[in-house]
Amino acid sequence: ASKVLESGRSIHIFPEGTRSGTGELLPFKRGAFIIAQKAHAPVLPVTIIGSSSITPKKSLVIGKGKVSIIIGRPIETSGKNAQQLQEETRQVIQRTLQNFNNAA
Repeated sequence: ASKVLESGRSIHIFPEGTRSGTGELLPFKRGAFIIAQKAHAPVLPVTIIGSSSITPKKSLVIGKGKVSIIIGRPIETSGKNAQQLQEETRQVIQRTLQNFNNAA
């Protein structure tokens, strides 16, 4: 993954490591942020809302419904360690979820 980033290409990693059965944000794993920090690659926070209702956990069937995808601003890695990147990314996504739910 680091070599892909260093070559200038992008990768997508779901930091929760699995889907949430309830739509709530799960704890983040640190691996994606270690990779980004070592490669000096920005982290692009992407918030996916509503996918748990159309793709229930332990099901391969995709149902009907509405999914919203909100792409945040890139988070630069310079001067930050993996823990800081992880926390900042989680805060951005959590805030986006709250703003979306408050507007609904």
